[in-house]
Amino acid sequence: MNKTLFLTFSLLFISCHKIKGSLEVKDHLQFINTDNKNDYLVEGEYNSKILIKKSKILLKVKNKYQKAKIIINVSKDYKLPSLNLNKIHQLAQETCRKNNQCDNDFTHKSETFLLSSSASGQPFDTKGKLIVHRKKSELLQTTEVCHVTPNLQECRLNENWRNNYSVCRDGFQGTRNVTYRIYDYTLDLSIKLSQDSIDKAEFKSNKKASYKEYLSFGMCNIN
Repeated sequence: MNKTLFLTFSLLFISCHKIKGSLEVKDHLQFINTDNKNDYLVEGEYNSKILIKKSKILLKVKNKYQKAKIIINVSKDYKLPSLNLNKIHQLAQETCRKNNQCDNDFTHKSETFLLSSSASGQPFDTKGKLIVHRKKSELLQTTEVCHVTPNLQECRLNENWRNNYSVCRDGFQGTRNVTYRIYDYTLDLSIKLSQDSIDKAEFKSNKKASYKEYLSFGMCNIN
């Protein structure tokens, strides 16, 4: 039976992280621009980029008709979920080793966040949902290239090696047996901007990443 374990570890906020996606404006969206004036995004699709910092979310949008920057304030004590897959993977690995649950760690997890208009400095509520899926491979084995570093003292003294800088620097090439797993991640982010209880716009993004984790290394044998 395939069990899904919802991991309870806390994903730390990344001080600055950027993610690209698209913004669909379904109805005219009022916002406060960087000049602190009322502005509007008209209906349509926008190429978008979100930059998340400790104290704000910066949303940059652009299409052939409009270009805008929207700053959404975040209170200092509010922790947003991380969008950095590398950090998410590192924390997952640390948690599974610490709790000795690496055989049953998460296959997917979901987090939500809400920034009200009264706190964000914008005339809309910001509702976010983050879903991370992870697929872990079976235990894999292969042979990889390795290098054996020669004794540096011999490098300096042996006349035949003295001018062979590549050997002294890189060592002798060999091969070794390794055991590893591949972790494939998919991150889906949805952020809805709502006014008067109506979802006026939605940002969507999808990103993927893979990480190779070694479990064991054999001896490096010179070819």
